Amino acid sequence: AVYRAVHGEGGLVLIYGEAGIGKTRLIRELGAYARSRGVQVLYGRCPALFRMDGVPPYVLWKEVIKDYLESCTLDQLDKVIGFYPAEVAKLVPELSQKLRWIPPSLQISPEQEQNRLFEAVSQFITNISQETPLLVVLDDLQWTDQSSLLLLHYLARDVQKTPLLLLGAYRNTDIDDKHPLSPVLTDLNRERLPQFISLKRMS
Repeated sequence: AVYRAVHGEGGLVLIYGEAGIGKTRLIRELGAYARSRGVQVLYGRCPALFRMDGVPPYVLWKEVIKDYLESCTLDQLDKVIGFYPAEVAKLVPELSQKLRWIPPSLQISPEQEQNRLFEAVSQFITNISQETPLLVVLDDLQWTDQSSLLLLHYLARDVQKTPLLLLGAYRNTDIDDKHPLSPVLTDLNRERLPQFISLKRMS
C-alpha cells in the first residue's frame, strides 16, 4: 500500500484486532518503512484524557494537522493550505499563529458549514501529499468521535489518484452495532474503499 501511494495510487487500509495484539507496533514499523521511502508520516490519535472527559469533535484531524504544523515551514504551509484557511484554523487555532494572514470565511448556512469544513481539511491533506507522498495514521478509531470518522470517509473517497495512504486501526472487540464506527465501516465497505487487515493470535 505504501509502494502504491508513492507511485500516485493512494488508498485506505484498516487494521483491526483485540487489545495488545500489535496494531500500534505494526503501524510504528510501517511508519519507519514509509519514511525510508521518502514518505511523510502524520499521526492522529484520541488522547486518553479526552476519553474520560468527552471526546471533542474532529480530534483525530486536529492531531494530524498539529503534527504537520510542528515541522512545516511557512512557505510549505502557504502552498498547501487550500482555499479555506479560516475553516482549518477553526479546528486548529495554532494555524493562525503561523500564517501571516487568514481571510475571513464567507457566511453560509449551517447545513453547508460541515461540507465546507470537510472540503477545507480534504484540500489541506491532499495538497500536502502532492508535495511529498503522505501516510496519515489514525490510531484507536474505537475511541474517537463521529465527526472524525465522517471526515475520514470523506477523504477516503478521493485518495485513489493521489499519493496519500490513510491508515486506521481499531479494536474490533470494542465495536458493536451502536458504536459510531459501525455505520462508517459499513458505508466504506459498500463503496469498496478499504483494505482490511485482521491481526489474530498465533496458534
